[in-house]
Amino acid sequence: GSRRRSTKWCVEGIEAVKSEGVCGAKSKNIVEVRKILPDWIKTPSSAVIPFGSMERCLEDAPNKEVAADLEKVVAALGAAGEGASPEALAHARELVMQLKPPKALRDEVEKVLADGKMSKNNNWDGMWDAVKRVWASKWG
Repeated sequence: GSRRRSTKWCVEGIEAVKSEGVCGAKSKNIVEVRKILPDWIKTPSSAVIPFGSMERCLEDAPNKEVAADLEKVVAALGAAGEGASPEALAHARELVMQLKPPKALRDEVEKVLADGKMSKNNNWDGMWDAVKRVWASKWG
């Protein structure tokens, strides 16, 4: 399916699966498995940060400098093709790890988690680092 840019920062898992191009196969598979499991087997609720969210995050004012630096590194990586250096790839990953979360992203994640009864003892910093690691893996 095509990936279109979502206007949401975070979507409950089942809702994300209903909308084409919001999430990937792992999220879809989790929802499909839930449908075939007997009721006595409980599966956790889930939240999805849609495709395109990293690009939206890069557009947020506090991330403009990181975005400009990343754009240069990515352009150089594209020019290098298969000859891209491990150091350049690592630099792209390091830049992504410097991103600051837009307030609206954090607010939406916390709302979706709370609405799905997933909000007990959440470690925002740990979650945010995990999101950035996923985004950074594009260059690794």
